[in-house]
Amino acid sequence: MASTKFKPLINVTYTLKLSSFEGRPVESQFGKDQVLLRADVIAPAEAAGADLPWYTYPWVPERVQRAGIRAGEVFTLCVAQQPGTSKPDLRVAKAADATGIPESDLERDLRRSIAQKQREPQQSANVVAMPARPTTAPTVQTLASQALAGCLIAALDATAAARDYAAKHGLVFDATSEDIQGLASTLFIQISRMGAGFTAMSAPGEQQQQLVNGGMKCLQ
Repeated sequence: MASTKFKPLINVTYTLKLSSFEGRPVESQFGKDQVLLRADVIAPAEAAGADLPWYTYPWVPERVQRAGIRAGEVFTLCVAQQPGTSKPDLRVAKAADATGIPESDLERDLRRSIAQKQREPQQSANVVAMPARPTTAPTVQTLASQALAGCLIAALDATAAARDYAAKHGLVFDATSEDIQGLASTLFIQISRMGAGFTAMSAPGEQQQQLVNGGMKCLQ
């Protein structure tokens, strides 16, 4: 189950990002001063989530900044504690893949879409298989259908690339079909907004069609 808030465990290394080091002051149940930050946790997978609340002490974000990490940069954090000691040591460092380039609105929307899908409870449903459509049947593709297909392919490619990248770092990244559909939907919405809508939502005339693989017709 995806996390609803970020609470670092002892001797676990986390990869995360803070959009801001300015936390909202809050009082802990033990009477100590704390601040509320919002963290995007990337790894490990069981703690991953976007915009998670993180209640911590004011000196923690100060320590992160002293390590040369800027807002929006990816970094690693570990609350390390050696056996036989009572005081943990906070270790922070820039992640190997940190670029320092702020993420775009589309990247943020895609990341939050994945996190939202992970937090949603899985619902069982009866899946009815649709009969296969003959490949020789003429099918007219509109701009919208081509764009949606491209978004699905992009979501699949992005998921495969993320899985391979995670494997190189010894991490496991799994995405369900619902996650991929959510990515594709978000991307399709963003593209349609940037393109001011699709103008060819109906079937074109014969002079605008071209036969492609399997006898399908594609809008030109």
